[in-house]
Amino acid sequence: MMSLYDKDLLNQIVLDSLPKLYSTENTPCEEKELLACFYIPGCRWRWFVAEGSQQGSGDWLFFGVVDGFEREWGYFTLSELVEAGEGSVGVDESFKWGTPYSEIDTRLTTGVFANGYHIE
Repeated sequence: MMSLYDKDLLNQIVLDSLPKLYSTENTPCEEKELLACFYIPGCRWRWFVAEGSQQGSGDWLFFGVVDGFEREWGYFTLSELVEAGEGSVGVDESFKWGTPYSEIDTRLTTGVFANGYHIE
């Protein structure tokens, strides 16, 4: 497993193409496109990214939806994920870039995912 700070892993989620923070704030949540899905091996939580910007510290701040104890929108950083995963965090490579939240919400609610959370 690679650290999220590994440039190759960051390139996998195409950070250069990621909408900047607040750039989709006028888009209703159900219409927001989710562009990446982070996971921690052995943990059923998933972090879906809609927007993100690199901070002055070099860390990345994301806005998206977290599917954990409940499903909620909010902000999270790469460093928080790395800390929570004790350095073992990944990007779900089967996640389809640009999937609308409404589709993810339906799939999570109905359980239509392969391998727990990976989109088929």
